[in-house]
Amino acid sequence: MMSMSSSTRSASLLAVGRLRTLNSMETSPTVDIAVVGGGIAGLCAAVLAARQGYDVALFEPGMQQNSAAWTSAGMHAPLAELMSPELLDDAARAMEFNRSFFGTLGHNLDTVSGVLVPLYAGADVSRRFNDLAASTSLELLPVDQWPNEPPQGAEQLARIPAEFAVDPRMLLNALESAAMDTDRVTVVQQRVADIRRESRGICINTGDQRQMATNAVLATGWQAPPVENLARPWGVPVRGILLRMDLDNTPPCILYDHLDGQKTYVVPGTGGVRIGSTAESGATHTNIDDGEVRELIERASRLWPPVRDGQLTDASAGIRPSGSVADPDRFVVDSAMDGKTAIIKGLFRNGILFGPTAAHLALQQIGIELT
Repeated sequence: MMSMSSSTRSASLLAVGRLRTLNSMETSPTVDIAVVGGGIAGLCAAVLAARQGYDVALFEPGMQQNSAAWTSAGMHAPLAELMSPELLDDAARAMEFNRSFFGTLGHNLDTVSGVLVPLYAGADVSRRFNDLAASTSLELLPVDQWPNEPPQGAEQLARIPAEFAVDPRMLLNALESAAMDTDRVTVVQQRVADIRRESRGICINTGDQRQMATNAVLATGWQAPPVENLARPWGVPVRGILLRMDLDNTPPCILYDHLDGQKTYVVPGTGGVRIGSTAESGATHTNIDDGEVRELIERASRLWPPVRDGQLTDASAGIRPSGSVADPDRFVVDSAMDGKTAIIKGLFRNGILFGPTAAHLALQQIGIELT
């Protein structure tokens, strides 16, 4: 029988002052770039710009557990997730960029490689995986290659060796440390009220303070502050659930399936697993009840039966921003204020995969040359 411990979430390193914090004042001196949002995309933008010698003001209220990344499994799995075909080339380039960029952070990110997906006779999902096998690195295997008792009804497996996952909380920690190490990132631990263009540049207003910047990058997910002359919202909120569990018997790779109409995954890590699922579109609450936890564990146990004996250490729900209703896998970088502000609109389930690339593109869009 699985036992459950109390679910607690720790504050980000930003919240306990690892980076410098501006004192409240009426107007702060102009910086090169203001980055609004301290999730994966925002932190990547701050680090990339600071490493090029730009002074950055990073606006982040300070609680990373409210970010989409906090409740992410950290997967880089475009084939397993059946991403839109037109995005697969972008996804491959993003994975290559991330492997290189993550390697410069100097932190253990608890990386695990390889994804297994069970295929069922006659299912549309299975037909799509069979089609992909002809043109991608995806391999089709007999069902007895499943590392434990195979899911009931599965007749074949899709194996994707090139796909991987990192622990997103470790990644947030590494990015924060990288920002601190540059000595060019100043953190403003306040929520932004609005952003507008003034004669001296871009004004980031928190109510207590006005920060002037030559350029700005907005990476706040679906809860974006008002931007002058720009319609809102950027995307549709999509609620996701993530469980963390201590487990001695972990799978050798990522296990992924489309169960009961929901994408469900078990991601091994040091000493345990991350279990996740996208719950509902349009929801903005982050409450999670015992029934949802039990349902997710039940689905995950169909992929990896040992999770029934695991120790639940964290259960959290978060809001992922989708780029659009019609094509929620599409990430969008838009611009405003005569090209001085870049907006990362929504990365949906792919924030860890596309966040660094979106940050790179956003900086290029405001004229920042990266080497």
